[in-house]
Amino acid sequence: MILKDVLEKAKGIICDDEINLEEDSKKRKKLIDCASLIYRELTEQYIELKTKEKLYVENDKIYYSAFSKKVKDIINISKDGQKVGFKLLPTYLECVEKGEVEIKYVYNTDELELTDEIILPPPYTDNMLSMGIASEYFFRSGLIDEALFYKNRYDNALINMSRRRNGFILKERSFL
Repeated sequence: MILKDVLEKAKGIICDDEINLEEDSKKRKKLIDCASLIYRELTEQYIELKTKEKLYVENDKIYYSAFSKKVKDIINISKDGQKVGFKLLPTYLECVEKGEVEIKYVYNTDELELTDEIILPPPYTDNMLSMGIASEYFFRSGLIDEALFYKNRYDNALINMSRRRNGFILKERSFL
């Protein structure tokens, strides 16, 4: 899903015809800032965005600046399918292997732009995200009652989507 599509849904909730996503304006910037805040909060607190990347180890170090995304945590490092030991340090990670390694890691998002793709796991919908964006927009506009109403809906949707559902088996019964 693209940010612009989510903002169109949020704009429908807000019901403000003065917000034009095609033209640069204060209201458009405020809406994009609200979306960035809600998305960053969602990905930092509830969802772990994971990716894999191949990088080269030089002098037993891989600097975090070499990664394509902002590193939040390293899950594992492997070379030729075998896990490799590593140590996290403030500006780089130390790895005992030489050459190219595959790193699986959790990352943080950047500030959103209108054409950016929003990456979310399947249970999290654009409708849920648009309620959070609308809630933040109402807060920043001073409309507290509307903000609390949509914040409550957003929080309930977030709780429902974050809850793990365990399957269960019904015992077989016979009819008399």
